[in-house]
Amino acid sequence: MKNIMTALVVVVCMAGFAGAQANRIVPVPRPVSPPESTITVTGQGQVYAVPDQATLRLGATVQADQAAAAQNQLNQIMQAAIEKVKGLGIAPQSISTADLSLSPVYSQPPQAVRNEPYVPKIAGYRASNILQIRADDLKLIGPAIDAAVGTGVNQLQGISFSLKNDTEQRQQALQDASRQAAAKASAIAAALNLQLGAVDRVIEGNAYIEPARAEFGRGVAMAAAVATPVEPGQVQVQATVTVQYRLVQPGK
Repeated sequence: MKNIMTALVVVVCMAGFAGAQANRIVPVPRPVSPPESTITVTGQGQVYAVPDQATLRLGATVQADQAAAAQNQLNQIMQAAIEKVKGLGIAPQSISTADLSLSPVYSQPPQAVRNEPYVPKIAGYRASNILQIRADDLKLIGPAIDAAVGTGVNQLQGISFSLKNDTEQRQQALQDASRQAAAKASAIAAALNLQLGAVDRVIEGNAYIEPARAEFGRGVAMAAAVATPVEPGQVQVQATVTVQYRLVQPGK
């Protein structure tokens, strides 16, 4: 009797398992769509504009036997230069100290003992001061150089020209870059007998200004005798745009 009951239990369990298997939902695999083809291109835009701001760096270097003497001579030169520059109409807040240094100058060994051990000694001190001058009126740059040189300034590190507000030029450069990217993508798609589809992604690159550099007709040494001509030229605003397009078969 016990064996008969065990057999019945096994039969019932198997019947239940079979019923559960019959009621199980087997998912139907979906067809896998082929991956869409894409193309990624980068366009560059360039816009030129006349600068309306200039930054001038100039100063003086003085050497004397004593540190205090070198610094005192330098202070007199730079103070006079600042007053002259202010007198041209350049605002005090547009004048700042860019670099200031005071360092010892060591003696060099005599020619006869160049190959022998030599302990250098302090022969003097060199003091240096560099001003950074910003001007919105570009016509003041040349006179500022001449006025400063007249006080004893003997260092001219250069001039850079820029735009006070470059929003319009940046936007135009980005538009030009976008049009160039679209033209590149269209040309590539046509060569492959394909058409451009939707835009998947757009990445804006860095838009930046390449400042113009001044060209001097005369050196600093001639500035006191002949007015220093300064030609601002043009600044260049550049931008890049990277665009990813979908590629589709013609007619789709």
